[in-house]
Amino acid sequence: MSLLKGDYYSLRDIYNYLSSSFDHLSSSQIKELLSYLFGLNYSDLFLHMDDIFLIDDKVKEVFLKVKRKYPVNYITQNRNFYGLDFYINEDVLIPRYETEVLVEEAIKRVKKGVILDLCTGSGCIPISVMKNSGIDFGIGVDISFNALKVAKANKKRLLSDKKLKFVCFDVLEIDKIFKDKIEFDLITCNPPYVDINGEYEDSIMYEPSEALFADDNGLKFYKKLLYKLPKLCKKNGFIIFEIPCDKLDMIKNIFYGKDIELVKDLSGKERVLIWKNL
Repeated sequence: MSLLKGDYYSLRDIYNYLSSSFDHLSSSQIKELLSYLFGLNYSDLFLHMDDIFLIDDKVKEVFLKVKRKYPVNYITQNRNFYGLDFYINEDVLIPRYETEVLVEEAIKRVKKGVILDLCTGSGCIPISVMKNSGIDFGIGVDISFNALKVAKANKKRLLSDKKLKFVCFDVLEIDKIFKDKIEFDLITCNPPYVDINGEYEDSIMYEPSEALFADDNGLKFYKKLLYKLPKLCKKNGFIIFEIPCDKLDMIKNIFYGKDIELVKDLSGKERVLIWKNL
């Protein structure tokens, strides 16, 4: 089945076309696309399956992007994360659902105080944590100025009642910013951890490389930050990382002797490392 530009089709036919033509799309991704293309509420799509819609230039352009495996979330410029709809574009990593485990653990452990989020990207981690806790001040740091424009837009829309500042700086030199000026109750970090010399899925080729890849088997950020973050964290505060589950033994060696806890994601893989700063 093919859909011709200028013709009209039922939403059901369009759904079936996408489902049969692009096997890399999940059912939820197809629904996101249909909601975006035709201005429909995601939860009400089933009410419109027999409605008729025009296949115009915009629709055909989106289909071409999908064929090239361009991420659906970049097309819609939206990603739901921890119950919030975040604006995203190609300047930021698409928030992963596994990262919600990091947010959940942060909320459990720190009820109030100050948060520092490193490699903040879209700002999804500090915004989600602050939105769901008593933490009322935070700082997000990222090396990408364009990423921080996205984070600021999300903060303005989703967290207007709390103070969250963003700083453009290399997180590997984070100790040079604060020195002895401030201590944080909570430090979160989802660093780049894909091995720059390893194999990876084609689906990430459109995402910013600086948010994905790291030297030293993908472990560069963990090794560097290991010695810098305790100086910025309050005693009995928490440092929480997302970690690569395929390099678990290496991660354990890096943090050997530290008071750490590993938490699994919904697929049963160790995804989050929690380090209490004693």
